[in-house]
Amino acid sequence: MRSRNIECDMTGKYSMYTIYEGHEIMFHVSTLLPYSRDNRQQVERKRHIGNDIVNIVFVDVDDPTQSETAHSLFNPTCIKSQFTHVFAVVSVDRENQYRLSVFSDEAVPLFGPSLPCPPVFRDAQLFREFLLVKLINGEKATFETPTFARKRERTLDMLIKDLYSEHMTDARMGCVLFTCSFQHKLWPVSQIYWIEIIYLLGRNKQAN
Repeated sequence: MRSRNIECDMTGKYSMYTIYEGHEIMFHVSTLLPYSRDNRQQVERKRHIGNDIVNIVFVDVDDPTQSETAHSLFNPTCIKSQFTHVFAVVSVDRENQYRLSVFSDEAVPLFGPSLPCPPVFRDAQLFREFLLVKLINGEKATFETPTFARKRERTLDMLIKDLYSEHMTDARMGCVLFTCSFQHKLWPVSQIYWIEIIYLLGRNKQAN
């Protein structure tokens, strides 16, 4: 698939794209990202891959007996990133058998589906579906880690404050007496937001 952002050659001309169960997935393929001969660090490649929550690492293995050893040699700590929390290590041997290993940061909650024992797949289509579900769930689980939870909370707080400032100005002008009477009881916007969320959750729970 031809990449949309090609005007400045920041993401390359082509990328890999797929849809699974309504999820649109775009892959940052290292060999398809722009390569600079003058930049030994390949910052443009690192910028995209390092900002992805999930990384897929392919290991070249010819001998099926060496596949498990090759997976065990992978060390996720050698890749420094504040965002990448899940690594999926994949290898395929001469018999077209796929082996999968999954590494995740200790802060990431457990996520399924569980790997079979041994984690070897002989059906390519079955492996594709299993891998996509595993990685989608891994990314969703990562959002529950302290790093992303704090970022999400700050973002939501800013959005709520912007909405409050934008839409409450006119309401305040028409309700001056009311707000003055209860000015000492007004709560911060973030507290109003969380109480509303709790209310909605409670209402949905009763509806179910």
